[in-house]
Amino acid sequence: MTSSALTSQAVAAVKTFSDTNPLDADYGKTWSHLLPDAKYQGPDDGLAEAPPSGWTPTFPHVLKSGTGKPDFEFRKQWQTSPYADAYLGRFAAALVESLQLGKHGGIDVLGVSFSSPDLVGHAFGPRSQEVQDMYAHLDRTIGTLLDRLDVLVGRDEYVVGLTSDHGVTPIPEQLVKAGEDAGRFNLAAMIDAVEERARAALGPGKHVAVMSGNDLYFETGVYEGLRAKPGALDAVVEALASRPGVARVFRSEQLRDAVHAADPLLRAAALSYFPGRSGDLILAPKPGWMSAGSGTEHDSANPDDQRVPILLMGRGIKPGEYSQPATPADVAPTLAAMCGITMRQAEGHVLREALTFAP
Repeated sequence: MTSSALTSQAVAAVKTFSDTNPLDADYGKTWSHLLPDAKYQGPDDGLAEAPPSGWTPTFPHVLKSGTGKPDFEFRKQWQTSPYADAYLGRFAAALVESLQLGKHGGIDVLGVSFSSPDLVGHAFGPRSQEVQDMYAHLDRTIGTLLDRLDVLVGRDEYVVGLTSDHGVTPIPEQLVKAGEDAGRFNLAAMIDAVEERARAALGPGKHVAVMSGNDLYFETGVYEGLRAKPGALDAVVEALASRPGVARVFRSEQLRDAVHAADPLLRAAALSYFPGRSGDLILAPKPGWMSAGSGTEHDSANPDDQRVPILLMGRGIKPGEYSQPATPADVAPTLAAMCGITMRQAEGHVLREALTFAP
């Protein structure tokens, strides 16, 4: 997909690649193990995996559909396979070449989001052989892209920043089987508990509009009514906080000015809070817990969701491993500083310890 906000030159380059590289050409291909079987940890058929329609939890995975044509079922499989990332890698290299990125007088920036690991992680879980194999394929895809950049732009003539937006929680059923505290929220029971406390304070009627993920939304005027009645909102919060798997419950007013809070859970919730869009109450799950559904999610401030790598490579980057606290939000101001640009507003900071010069 693209938009009219891009220049006609960029749109033409996108269309040219799309026309000459139809993704339907991958129909009928098979995703099988890239590495020897001994390289994979854990079973191939993991408990409670949720593969896309047409696939089983075990390898191999054939990209096909019930209609025998490259329809929606095939495309759902395709985007949950290494073939989508390989396509994107070729696409990125083609844009670098056709748009002559790195050949202009100023700074060129290309953002590439390899999203198939996310989809595979949701469906099969982070301990699956599918995730292990996906990263083996992605390693090869990124290597091929960097080889092309060496040719098209020049070795050491570009800088790469690589990170991830989130991790993922292991599938709860697998954690439970291993004897760990984990599970899925019973959203209906949670809503019933809140409704009971709200009715006691405000009278009969429907008080909860919806509960989506970790956000609970009240019907119009209900939250204000609960806040106005002494003890009423406390009772509702206590009803949620006492449910299995809930670590904390935050009120929306607690989050509006808490982005610098010392409390890590409060700060994490505040960083994700958007006034008027986020819920009236926000849940912080315990490790291993998530909303009901299939496969797994990334809805918490727990280490398995939060901990991701940041890798920098290229001219101006000092080789080494750094243990200082960092976040993906630091990548943009770091790259900007390397270009001589100061960001007036940035959530992150410049990772100066990884640079060979002082920006």
